[in-house]
Amino acid sequence: MKIKRNPLRVILFTVSIVIAAILFGVPAFLAVALYGRRPLPPLGHLSRTPANLSRLPRTEVCWVETGHAFGSGSFAMTASGLLIRHPKGDVLIDGGNSSRFEEEASQFPMWQRLVMIAIPGRLKPRGSLPEALRALGERLRKIQLLIPSHAHLDHVGGYEDLPRIPVLLSPLELNYLYDRKALQTGAVIPQQAKMLEDGRARELRFSDTPYEIFQQSFDLYEDGSIVLVPLPGHTPGSVGVFINLDADHRIFYVGDAALQVREITERLRKPFFLQDVEPGKAAEAVQQLNELHRMLPTLVMIPAHGRSGFFSAFPGGPGTCQSARGGLE
Repeated sequence: MKIKRNPLRVILFTVSIVIAAILFGVPAFLAVALYGRRPLPPLGHLSRTPANLSRLPRTEVCWVETGHAFGSGSFAMTASGLLIRHPKGDVLIDGGNSSRFEEEASQFPMWQRLVMIAIPGRLKPRGSLPEALRALGERLRKIQLLIPSHAHLDHVGGYEDLPRIPVLLSPLELNYLYDRKALQTGAVIPQQAKMLEDGRARELRFSDTPYEIFQQSFDLYEDGSIVLVPLPGHTPGSVGVFINLDADHRIFYVGDAALQVREITERLRKPFFLQDVEPGKAAEAVQQLNELHRMLPTLVMIPAHGRSGFFSAFPGGPGTCQSARGGLE
């Protein structure tokens, strides 16, 4: 599929990003984008429905990283996934960029290509997703389901390198795969949208069952270990995933609802280069996460690209795991 040239406003936006990165360098560009932002107002008190953690099976979660940039400090970014080993079948959340990133970027006009190289391109795979999984001792045939936090190229791209495994997406996110602007700007790659046309897509339907501060939820295995909640804003069908190892060890993977944990704890808008489809809902998602952090300060929240957030959950670094005992393996 040949991508048409973009509207003028998209070109102006992409030019400004490239010029800023060239003139000031990536570290200075990130410093301007990440710091000096005013906090959002408090959302106000939200009612909470505590999770039922009485029937949790023995579950393990592992950090699967395919690419990273800017070291391991406050600017550090990652393209990663979370492998969940569950008695009923293993699950992979997100998958980073495709190993064919440069080939797929080459189909776009020059300015889009430059931005793709400057931002998601910095997180292109240093090794393929299958290689990272095998390094963890994972057999690909054991993975029963892929759950992307949303359908952007740097989250579902790695799925291209895997065997044909079902992918769970909400109807809103399935529709977003064919959004004209997302396809024009490269947020969604045509080949990746087409990948889901072969029958592997599974429809995610939330129930009206409250979970923590969220009014809807989906308990994947109906045992409280993996629970999805809607987190719209960055894309229409973005989701967050609770991974409950035991009552004292819980992870909440929030995708691109935030770029770094600091945005959650300080209630900050995301940097301008992480464009949101619905900015109002995206801001509300940050406010919700801030309120949840206030209620559950021991809940470990991991934004998809914040490498420091991954290190807080996995101090041993990429390729390590957490189990119900809370120990690293």
